[in-house]
Amino acid sequence: MKAAFRENCIRLGCSIHYVNKQVEHGFTSTEIDKKPMKCEVIQKLFGHVKKIATHVRRCHAQTKLTRKVQVYSDTRFNGAFYMMNVFLEVYDELAAVVNNNYMDDLTSVDKDLLEQLCDFLKLFDESTEHLSDDNRSTIHKVIPIRQLLLNHCEIQSDDNDALKQLKTFLGERIRLVWILQDQHYMSTLLHPLLKHFQIAPNKKDKAIRLMKEELLKRTPVVDVTSANTTSSSILRTTNTAANTTSKDLLARCFDLPQPIVKSVPMPTNELNDYMALDVQLDEKDDILIFWKEHAKRFPILASIVCFDSKFYFQRDILRPETGMAIVTRHDEIRRGALRFVFWTDY
Repeated sequence: MKAAFRENCIRLGCSIHYVNKQVEHGFTSTEIDKKPMKCEVIQKLFGHVKKIATHVRRCHAQTKLTRKVQVYSDTRFNGAFYMMNVFLEVYDELAAVVNNNYMDDLTSVDKDLLEQLCDFLKLFDESTEHLSDDNRSTIHKVIPIRQLLLNHCEIQSDDNDALKQLKTFLGERIRLVWILQDQHYMSTLLHPLLKHFQIAPNKKDKAIRLMKEELLKRTPVVDVTSANTTSSSILRTTNTAANTTSKDLLARCFDLPQPIVKSVPMPTNELNDYMALDVQLDEKDDILIFWKEHAKRFPILASIVCFDSKFYFQRDILRPETGMAIVTRHDEIRRGALRFVFWTDY
């Protein structure tokens, strides 16, 4: 793996891991970055639920419940949510199966807080499901989902004080740890239903700037000066056959042939046309199919996408110069994958 990083490669971090690790810290860590945590009430609630769930599983009392309780696992994404959500569903049944040694833990569980907590964590679980889709592109979802979670962490007037502490912690940690890379910006811009960045308006300017830079890299060499001042560059050619010197007196007075002017569209025009495109896609539509169908209309933008019948990729690392992946785990995309913008994010 170390040898792979000597190559010119791009590594995209696992967004699911970033966000789920912060949720785990919120429930289990006493300090983070050498700073004490301020989620004591939430962690005590989590501890009571975990203790009772473990007891019920070990004594096989769950056969008397309408649902099997889930034991917390730190190796499972959203493990805290699954455990507490099932616990909430069978909360009223637990008094009949829990022995006296655990009754204090059961009475210490604030059901109202537990309900608010489960409702809050539900969006994190949905986000994990969306970002872990093995069959469709996901990297364009990173910026929208990240912003959606940040908005979800905003304090509401009717929030429990303990939930406010957790929201504050997760909001700060998501901003700090979940770092966006250039590929996230460009992939979002390349999705027709996300290109205007209405969910995250402050990210749009950077995305457009990055895309223009990438388009210029992929554009044939033209007059750079005119590219900065006009919407298209001008290539001038001369009809050399008409420039032959004539001995005829009148012919020597004729106007010289004028250069043939050809307009070469600039990549910024293509980007502007794409931004103005009004297209409706279904949530289940494959974005790679969209770009395959629009490759002739937006050739430079589409050149960012590599459509191969069989394209193998590794989940974290991609070599941009070849589009080939550094191999540790292989998956096969039936319709295509991006050469520079890495569409699958784990």
